[in-house]
Amino acid sequence: MTDIAPVKARIISGILDILIYLFFYLLIILFWASSSTIPSLLNNSILLLIVLLIIYPILFPLISIIFISNFGGTPGKLIAGLEIVDEKGSKISYFRAFFRNYVGYIISGSLFFLGYIWIAIDKERRGWHDMIAGTYVIVRNQTGIIVGIIGIIIISTMNLFLAVEAIGQINSNKQIYIDIITDVKSGIDETFNQPKTKAPFERTGDYPHQTPDNLFDKFEPPDGGTPL
Repeated sequence: MTDIAPVKARIISGILDILIYLFFYLLIILFWASSSTIPSLLNNSILLLIVLLIIYPILFPLISIIFISNFGGTPGKLIAGLEIVDEKGSKISYFRAFFRNYVGYIISGSLFFLGYIWIAIDKERRGWHDMIAGTYVIVRNQTGIIVGIIGIIIISTMNLFLAVEAIGQINSNKQIYIDIITDVKSGIDETFNQPKTKAPFERTGDYPHQTPDNLFDKFEPPDGGTPL
């Protein structure tokens, strides 16, 4: 296989993918942070949990598989001028893309990420996920590294802007968070500090205390017998 992608190109493409995913996460967080009322904050919090815990874990893998099978790589690899191919240099199927990026990534991530480190050791620059899926990462655009570095700078700047904006929104709406925390704390205090309800048959000081001994003393046997 010719035009094998060098390690530095693989690193750049990986950083690009992480930054792209982070960009969409920050967009959702900014949307949540812009909530200006308690009802909207609660509604957006539910939406945030649904997106982060359900939609993103399903949507991003599907997008990644579609990009790899149809265009030859993840968005980061395409920007960096790289392509994922099989032994014949052709694009891989949806199944192989899924197997490489998810089953393969789990295996490569085990044992202290040795499967990824293996890219720098192997002569063909293949990680364990490449080996088990029978794939190679090759260079399609010789200027991809330069484009990738520029992309890292641009996307990092965008992510920084979103993060600063989200922090600013959180600071401006901090009174809402304080009100919610205060309400929750008040509810907890009311729950645990309610006055104790007297049991219906609880003995109090209004009744004389009787031990088993004096109870037997007051027992009068039938026919004038001797008390116990």
